[in-house]
Amino acid sequence: MVTSTIKRLSVFIIYLFVLSLGLLGVDYDQTIKISGWKGLLPVVGTVGQTSDPANDASVAFAYRSLQSAYDLEWFEAFVDPLVQKQFALSYGRFFAEELPFSQLAVSVPHSTGSTVSLKIDGIGKTLKRVLFDLVLQIDKRSEYHIVAIGNVALSGPARQQ
Repeated sequence: MVTSTIKRLSVFIIYLFVLSLGLLGVDYDQTIKISGWKGLLPVVGTVGQTSDPANDASVAFAYRSLQSAYDLEWFEAFVDPLVQKQFALSYGRFFAEELPFSQLAVSVPHSTGSTVSLKIDGIGKTLKRVLFDLVLQIDKRSEYHIVAIGNVALSGPARQQ
């Protein structure tokens, strides 16, 4: 009889605690932001550790550029003016066919001086899974521009994977 009463009392206290949290209107997202949670995004087999665009300007630039439609404005906004002609000849058709990407995974940036390399895994307009390295250059105004892509690998329609 005593143990039964203790169990009931324990359950009642736990119930009151949980109820009080709900009544206090605790915003768990805000609590996590305030506490400074430093979790890592998932590791994707093709790119490794992924990166959050909110935490890195080069990753945010990559997401913006690769999720925009390819046109003259895209070209002028995202490609380094010093390499635009060669870039158009080398990669114009690729970007015209694939942009904008509907799904993206972007790696943690690897920097060497003013050059940043990002591994990209995405599904473009053609529904092909595309893997490549995006090479960015940061200028004197701390703005990023695409200067090259590398290691482009295409696989079949994404619907078949």
